[in-house]
Amino acid sequence: MTGELFIEIRCEELPASMVRPALKGLEDGVLALLGDIERGALRSYATPRRLAVVVAEVAAQRPLVEKLVTGPSADRAFVDGVPTKAAIGFARGKRIDVADLEIIDGPRGPVVGARITEGGEQTAQIVADGLDGVVRGLPFGKTMQWGNGGVRFARPLHSIAAIFAGQSLEGTAAGLAIGNSTQGHRLAQDTGFNFGSSTEWLASLRQRFVEPDLKLREEQIANLLIEAAKKLGSEPIINDDLLEEVLHLVECPTLVVGAFDEELLELPPRLLVETMKVHQRNFPVYRDGRLTNHFVVISNNPLADHETEPEGNARELRPRFYDARFFFAEDRKK
Repeated sequence: MTGELFIEIRCEELPASMVRPALKGLEDGVLALLGDIERGALRSYATPRRLAVVVAEVAAQRPLVEKLVTGPSADRAFVDGVPTKAAIGFARGKRIDVADLEIIDGPRGPVVGARITEGGEQTAQIVADGLDGVVRGLPFGKTMQWGNGGVRFARPLHSIAAIFAGQSLEGTAAGLAIGNSTQGHRLAQDTGFNFGSSTEWLASLRQRFVEPDLKLREEQIANLLIEAAKKLGSEPIINDDLLEEVLHLVECPTLVVGAFDEELLELPPRLLVETMKVHQRNFPVYRDGRLTNHFVVISNNPLADHETEPEGNARELRPRFYDARFFFAEDRKK
C-alpha cells in the first residue's frame, strides 16, 4: 500500500531571499525523515506565506530488513553448551530467545550471532514524530521568537498541515497541532478551507487567488511583463534579478502600469531605475533605448482598482524621486 504525503508550513510573509533556501531545507528534511521508505517523486511549492512538499507513492511502512548482529565470543557465551550471563544478556538486548542464538565465524574466532528484523514502523507515525525537528531545522539566516512556546522561526507560524494517504496526521510540530487546513489569499472570501490531498489543496488555493507553483507563478509574471511591453510599445521589461525577488513577494500576480512626472526624467537614468527597483520593486520601462516615465508593478492585490492603484503607486514613488533630485542637486554643488 502506498499513499501521498503532503506537508505545508504556513506563516507570516517570509523575506524574499529566504524562500528558496527554506524550501530546499524542507525538501531535504522530509526526504531525510522518510529515509529508506519507498517513495515516488517529490514536488515542492512556495509563496511568501507558505512552504509545501508533496511526495507521491510513499510506502505505508519502513521496509523490513533482516540483520545478523554479532555479540560476545562463543567461549564466553557458552560453557559446556550452557548459556552464560553474557549470552543471556546479549539475547535479551536483541529481544530474542537464547535458543535462537547462532555460533558463527568471526575475524578472531567463533562468536555468538543473532538474526534480528528491523523496520516495519508506520510512515504516518514516523512523519508525525519527526516533523517538529524538520520545521525547527529549516535554514534561516535570522529567526525570531514569539509567544511563550520558545519556538524560533523566520516569521510567526500560523499552521502546519500534514496528510498521508488522505488522513491528517496526529501530533504537534513547532508548538502547533498538525492539521489539514490552510488559508488562501488574505483578500479572498472564505479564505480558510480543509483538504485531503495535494490536488484539493492546489485547486482550493487557486480559487482563492494563490498560485503556489513557483514555475507557473514566474511564467505568469513574465507574461504580464510582456503584456505591459506590448501595451506601452516598449522594449522587453523583464529583469531577471527583480523578477526573482518579486516572485517571492506575491501570491497572485496582477499587472499595474503607472507613470511619474516627466520632468523627473532630467535625473540620471540609473538613479531613477535604482530608486524604482530597490525601494518599490517597480520595473522600469524603456523605449528606443531611453528610459520613459512609465513603470510596471506586479501587485499582490487581485481585487485592485486598476484605475486608482497606478496613481497610488506613483504617489509612493514621487517623494522618493523628488528626494533623489534634491540630493543629486546638492551633490552637484560640491
